[in-house]
Amino acid sequence: MKFARVSVGALCAALLLTPPSLAWWQAIQSRDAARELFVVDGAHGPEIRDGGASVRLEPPRGVILQRLEALGDGWIVAGSRRADGETSLWLATGGDGAPETMTPPPIGDRYLSAPMPLIEQGGLVGLAWLEGERHDAMAVRAAAWSGRRWDDPVTVSPPDLESQLALAGAVLPDGSWQLVWSAVDGSDDEIYSARRGVDGAWEARRQLNPANDVPDIHPQIVATAEGSLIAWNELHDGHYRVRLIHQDLRGRERVGHVAAPGTVSPRLLTSGGFGLLLYKDVLAERWTALEVDAGGTPLRMALAEISNRPPPVVVSSGEALTFRWADISAEGPPAAAVAETSELEVPWQPFELESLDDRPDSPSAAGGTDGTPPRFGAGTVIYRAFGDSVSRGHALEFFPTIVFDKVEPGEGGTAGPACVVSDPFSVLCGYNWRLENLIAGSDVANDGYPGETTTGGVSRVDGVLAGAGDVLLVMEGSNDLTFCGTSTTTVRDNIGTMVDKATAAGFDSVIASVAKRRRLDENSIVVADPCGEDGLNLDLRNKLSALATSKNRAFADVYDSIDPNLWWTDYWNGCGAAGETCMNPDVVGHPDSSGYDKIAPKFSAAILADSMLGPPTPIGPSGNVTSNLTFSWNELAGARLYRLSVTGPGAPPASWYDSLAICAASVCSVNLGQFGAGSYSWMVAGKNLRGLGSYSGALAFDVFTAPPAGAPATGEPVGACPDCYDSSPPVLLSFEFNQIANATAFELELSDSGGVISTESFAAATICTGGSCSAPSATGLGGGDYLWRVRGKNPAGSGPWSSLTAFSIYTSVPGLATLIGPSGERFDDTPTYRWFGVGGATGYRLEVKNQAGFPQDYSANSICTGSCAVEPPNVLPPGVHEWRVRAENPLGVGAFTAYQPFEVLDCTAFPADVEVDGSNTGSAVYRACPGTVTSKAGFVIASGEVVTLHGKAAVVIEEIQIQSGATATFLSN
Repeated sequence: MKFARVSVGALCAALLLTPPSLAWWQAIQSRDAARELFVVDGAHGPEIRDGGASVRLEPPRGVILQRLEALGDGWIVAGSRRADGETSLWLATGGDGAPETMTPPPIGDRYLSAPMPLIEQGGLVGLAWLEGERHDAMAVRAAAWSGRRWDDPVTVSPPDLESQLALAGAVLPDGSWQLVWSAVDGSDDEIYSARRGVDGAWEARRQLNPANDVPDIHPQIVATAEGSLIAWNELHDGHYRVRLIHQDLRGRERVGHVAAPGTVSPRLLTSGGFGLLLYKDVLAERWTALEVDAGGTPLRMALAEISNRPPPVVVSSGEALTFRWADISAEGPPAAAVAETSELEVPWQPFELESLDDRPDSPSAAGGTDGTPPRFGAGTVIYRAFGDSVSRGHALEFFPTIVFDKVEPGEGGTAGPACVVSDPFSVLCGYNWRLENLIAGSDVANDGYPGETTTGGVSRVDGVLAGAGDVLLVMEGSNDLTFCGTSTTTVRDNIGTMVDKATAAGFDSVIASVAKRRRLDENSIVVADPCGEDGLNLDLRNKLSALATSKNRAFADVYDSIDPNLWWTDYWNGCGAAGETCMNPDVVGHPDSSGYDKIAPKFSAAILADSMLGPPTPIGPSGNVTSNLTFSWNELAGARLYRLSVTGPGAPPASWYDSLAICAASVCSVNLGQFGAGSYSWMVAGKNLRGLGSYSGALAFDVFTAPPAGAPATGEPVGACPDCYDSSPPVLLSFEFNQIANATAFELELSDSGGVISTESFAAATICTGGSCSAPSATGLGGGDYLWRVRGKNPAGSGPWSSLTAFSIYTSVPGLATLIGPSGERFDDTPTYRWFGVGGATGYRLEVKNQAGFPQDYSANSICTGSCAVEPPNVLPPGVHEWRVRAENPLGVGAFTAYQPFEVLDCTAFPADVEVDGSNTGSAVYRACPGTVTSKAGFVIASGEVVTLHGKAAVVIEEIQIQSGATATFLSN
């Protein structure tokens, strides 16, 4: 790739910058916001701006400035230096005269960071810093200043905590010192504090914030009249937010303010006796400043609606607050490089509590529930290059007229579209522009943001994920390490949070390491980073590689993609080729065109390692199911995400699922819980870095939440069914009943006199049509009497049974009946005829010899329940009669029984009284007529019995009851 510059000749001599410490868009401000005191990069190096005065600093090569504090009417600036194999602190003071360097406390280890001057009543009383042999094993050190010399340094916190970083400190009103910093407690960053009493003794460090399992980072502290204000960033519900607490001189704490989600980069300043809390609101896209009292209660606020700028300098005066970004003079980079004004005056306004919930949630998958989401899988795969200035193409920001061609004619390819940089804060030509050439059918959006740390990226990524896209390319963390404020553990965790958010939004991800950085001085000599960034980059690379493995995401190893020693080919320095005049050496070492050419293939290699996905094979649910549903399908090789779409009444929206969370033993399963009753269908598709694969075929299912409510009404077979016979058993029958609502199956139970003989189930869909069901039983039946019943079923349970229905099966003509009565003498002329039923009989014929009206035929169903009984209305005359019975069924008639005789007797009226007084002789016989009843209490003579009573003189039978048809004979003695 090559570039062309337009109208640069006049700029070459004027734009040679020599900053050893800062980029032009960053400034270091003292903590006194009422005083315009800050460090910026001027045309010839770093400058102290103190009110209207500007003083040039000339630190040695290798110094990185980090802190500026007010000293009465003067100032002190602190930095650290690594050069020529040595490490040291660097201090300079100034005021009315020229700056003077100050001998720092003695140190002896390899890495130094965060020198923190400690000021009491305008005078220097001490210095704290981080010092260690390794970047992840720094100790917190401090030394007191007597006004003439430094006391021996002491270790406030030994390097037994990983990554002690972001040191800040203040001198409290009672003269004690308080330091705060972040450190990894074994799992994530927490905030620690240590106090030095007025006697010079240090208390043991303690954890300041409540222990939790999320990062707490970037602590800040200022002294107040009542103690101290301490602010830091904590991760909460997927966003960082700023917390402010007040701590009194006895160490007691109370919450002063909790900012809304998406607030990052806290800074604590003082102004006119009040505290000033500054932070960036990523989601609201503004900078917020709060003026707070000595106890941490917010008083008023000022809002700068500028989102795409680095941390500003703020100056408080009267009723307004000025947000200032470092001045861009005629001798500095061209004014066209600044998209917005470098100074913004904002009036103070009453404080309003920001809602912790009034922020966008992490986006869920867009699209409907029909399984065809509009922004996924539509042909072109959309990649989002999310990161900082390297993703954005930072080096081009200084020269808006630079034009790159994707493929230039004469270089073996066809000319492609040009990337023209017209606005340094618009989409620029980072690696994304080249990646589109390497991956057919791709659209790679540029979502880089210069100067961003992963803390801000955690919240900013939500807006990116809410837009169109399929894959998130994450390459951040370099600024976290550059600013020496965040551990590699938290950087890893922050990137893990971004990847988790991407997964929830349906994006696959590529996790990339960050490239080695190159720092230069004015002589194009590499300046070592006292934060130990080279070692941190390598440590972060290893942690991100492990993160990608643990989350089953692709890893793009950008760390070794470009060589810091190949200055002319890989890093932007304002030079077109070796020997050209350098227009703007990039002190933080951003890639140039050649460097981006080497970064892009790292991403394409990771992406193209994935293959296009086919459809998964769904397993279930299908058919008829209950309401608590688990959806399962065969795992698709190479799929890292799955999109599950269900349609139906009240179905949940289509959602994305991480294969690591839902797949095991080659099967993926997702439980979606309770479904309402109704008909549904579902399908699923896999996704990887090549986009969304094909959807599976749809499976339909019906959900039942309650068993059938009613019982079926039974039909045939019933009773002496004319169709229920066969001369060659076993007999196979079909059982008929009506269909009932919500029954997907029916259960049929058959019984005989010995109990249940079979239970069979039938799918409603196969046996029911038009509201009627016919279940063909597979149970072969022999001749005999049976009972059957049926009930409806569905996946939610069984309904009630129908009533029992009796039926008989006939395999031969019935046998001979057994007669019971009448027999012997009878006193009624319309007797009841009784006999025992015959198995297999559907009817009977009754004959009474020589009597009109006989023979008579009867249905077995109507006269038989165990035994059979009929009472014809025929009146028989007195005398002897004979009767017989035969059974019959559809196969024929059985034999008649033998005749059984009986006699119908005449009857006489029974007297009202019977008295035996001993004077009566002989006997008297009385026969009661049918239907008459004579009551004589104390004795009962049953119908058909003959009883003889012997009267005795001494005995008086007062009352006798003789039932109708009985004979009583009274004999005297």
